[in-house]
Order: sequence, then structure tokens, then C-alpha cells
Amino acid sequence: MNKNIYAALTVGLIGCFGYGITELFVRGRTHITMGLLGAVAMIAIHLLSENITDIRSLLCAMLISAFFITCCEFAAGEYLNIMRKMHIWDYSSLPFNIDGQVCPRYSLAWSFLSLAGFRLDKAVRARAFSANKNGAAPLSEAPLS
Repeated sequence: MNKNIYAALTVGLIGCFGYGITELFVRGRTHITMGLLGAVAMIAIHLLSENITDIRSLLCAMLISAFFITCCEFAAGEYLNIMRKMHIWDYSSLPFNIDGQVCPRYSLAWSFLSLAGFRLDKAVRARAFSANKNGAAPLSEAPLS
């Protein structure tokens, strides 16, 4: 399997389960579609993290990530909550919300969660996709048997 695809799948799975678990702790519940959004968000973070070289590029990546995640949340909310009437979340009581699906409070939260995602991505890249100090192959190139 192509190393880039393996990396995207790995961080996607981490985002899927990581976001689902985070939601369980914060809200006390989650929905399977939130795992899918977590995976998409983490893959975007993974792609953005390739260009982070200093604090300025990190801040820019955090803003881009928050905007991307907010757009994904809005699209998912319009489809799942409005069109399909699944009522997974509702921000209509929060100030400056858009159709009850997104609001500035959570957009800001996504930027800080993105920072955690960038750090996690860096750790995954170092552990799973780079040769270690004694020259052993990374986990992504380890034999399956």
C-alpha cells in the first residue's frame, strides 16, 4: 500500500476514534457520523501539517483547519440535522449561530483542537512513518507476519 494512503488511513482512524471519545467525555454522547467527521478533519490536519515550519505557519494552519472543520460541520449539519431531521446537535441557542449548525464558539474550539491534532500528527509521523535511531524500518514498512 502506498505510504501516503497508509498515513492518511492511520491518522483518519485516530481522528475517528479520538473525536468520538472526546465527544463522549464532553457531551456524554456521540453519533457515528461524528467519527467520520473526525476522520476527515484529522486527514486535513495531516495534510496541513506538512507545511508547518514556524509559529506563524502553525497559526495559519490552525485557522485553515478550523475553517475547514466548520464548513464540514455545517454541511453535515444541514444534511443530517435539517434535511434528515436526525437532531444530532443544535447550536440555535448559541449567539451568532448559522442555522443552528455552526457558531463562533465551536469554530474557535476547532482551532485549539486542531493544535492538538497537529501535535498528534507529528507524533504519529515520528513513530509510525520514520526510521528510528538504530535504523529500523518504520511501522508502515514493517512486515505483516
